Amino acid sequence: MTKALQEEKIKKDLFDKLCVEYKDDVIVFEWKGRWEYRKGEKAHLSRFNREFDIARFHRTSDKLVSPLLIGYEVKGMRRRKVGNNLRFYEPTWGTGLDQIEAYLKQNVDYAYLVTVKRKLTSENNDLVGTVKARKCVGLTFVEEINGELKFKEIVKPSKRNQNANYGLKITNLVAISLNERGCKDIQRQEWARKGEFATLTWLGDRC
Repeated sequence: MTKALQEEKIKKDLFDKLCVEYKDDVIVFEWKGRWEYRKGEKAHLSRFNREFDIARFHRTSDKLVSPLLIGYEVKGMRRRKVGNNLRFYEPTWGTGLDQIEAYLKQNVDYAYLVTVKRKLTSENNDLVGTVKARKCVGLTFVEEINGELKFKEIVKPSKRNQNANYGLKITNLVAISLNERGCKDIQRQEWARKGEFATLTWLGDRC
């Protein structure tokens, strides 16, 4: 495994990939929280309990839940200095699952753990089994092939998070669409600014 699998590079490549694949979605990169304004007070950033590595709002035809919110937690290689050398290490097995649980409490409909594929097949299989037991969670493995990062979805969520608060989800979407200072980058969409949260026709309700 090489430095190409560092966490920051994986996050940026995944963000770019999602922006190409989902051109109609609002996609937020490194989202810390929403700016709040109260009469007589200075605007301030209300931080999430856990920052989103990437969050994606995807419109569907179901007005009761649309847009769907999908959170992506990314785990890549970590750098560590040993003497005068830099070495790269796999993330500890299961790293990121606690952040996934936080995402589910932050009103995502689905959450994905995106992590480097491990050297040991048994460890990969154990992670697949663990993720499958969480119905609202998906798993994507990342590999470096011929110098490029390849993302492969291994587990697709089978159930929407029934505890997601629709009102708070919309509040956060509107806030980040109107004031983008709570994130590092964003793919904007006019439908979010206009409050057109559902599609008029079915476009394929995929997450």
